[in-house]
Amino acid sequence: MKDLIYEFLEAINKYKDTILFVNKDREISYNDFYNDASRVLKHINGYKVLIKCQDKYNYILAFTASLFNHSMPFLSNYESHVFDNYKFDLIIDDDFINEALKDNDYKLYKYSEFDMNEPMIVLLSSGTTATPKPVVLTHKCFMTNHHSATKASCLTPDYTYVSIFQYHRRRTMSRNKTVYKSGGCRHKSG
Repeated sequence: MKDLIYEFLEAINKYKDTILFVNKDREISYNDFYNDASRVLKHINGYKVLIKCQDKYNYILAFTASLFNHSMPFLSNYESHVFDNYKFDLIIDDDFINEALKDNDYKLYKYSEFDMNEPMIVLLSSGTTATPKPVVLTHKCFMTNHHSATKASCLTPDYTYVSIFQYHRRRTMSRNKTVYKSGGCRHKSG
C-alpha cells in the first residue's frame, strides 16, 4: 500500500489537465491544484499547522500542502478553545492561502516516501461525551479507509461530486481523496 501523496501524484501524471475542482467560477485541473499546493507548501515548510480555512478549496490546499510538508495537520472542526493548550507554529486561514497563491517564486513539490505507521492527521471527535478529543490516524489507517471508500463509490470521470462543506468537513477529507483517485471527477464546492 502506498501513501496518499504518492497516489495523488500518480493521478496528476495520469489526468494532468482534467478538471479536479470547480471552485466558485474557477475550474482547477489536477496540474493547477499541484501547482497551488506547491505554492502553499513554500509558506508552511517545516511548520506544525492548524487549518482554519472556511473556503473548501483553500482547506484542501492547506491539508495537501501540510502532507507534502510531512507534518501532521490539525483540522479545526471545533472552536479554537479546544487547541488552547497546544502550540502551533502556524495557523492557516483563507487570507494566508490567498496570499500564498500570489507567489510565483516556488518549486514543485518533490515526493518523498512516508512511513505508513506514522501519524498522518489528527481529527477531533466528541464521541459520546460531547467533549472534543484528538484522534490520531496513521497513513495506513487513512489509506485503508480511503481505498474502501474508493472501491465502494465506483466514481468515474463522468460523475460530478458535490460537497456542502459545512455539513461534513471531517468526512470530506476521505471523500476528496476518493475523488482524486477516480480520474478527474469535477468537485463542486458549496
